[in-house]
Amino acid sequence: MDKLFSVIAILILTLLSGLGDANGFVHAANIWNKGRIVLSELARATIGFTFGIATYMVSIRYFQKFGIVTPEMQTIGWMVITIIGVAVIGGRFTHWQAFDQFLSVAIIIGLCILVIRTNG
Repeated sequence: MDKLFSVIAILILTLLSGLGDANGFVHAANIWNKGRIVLSELARATIGFTFGIATYMVSIRYFQKFGIVTPEMQTIGWMVITIIGVAVIGGRFTHWQAFDQFLSVAIIIGLCILVIRTNG
């Protein structure tokens, strides 16, 4: 039962962490406008990153309880969610050509396989 709770916590916290950081990245791209700082975008980016890192740090507890102790394995889910989140939240992914969408998914899958195969 403890393992099942850890898996659920890992999935939820990784999703929240990745989406928080993705939101931070999307807003961080808009912090500067013609050489001037946009405080509203700075605030949104800071909130996204703060939420993302806080939930990630909590997730580490459940990764370790489940026996996942390497940073490569702990971050792979976060990375995938963050990359997808930036593409979707930014609204550009749906405008990419089908081949580019396929290629991005293939690259993400390839990175995941690489981490798993190298015992990350």
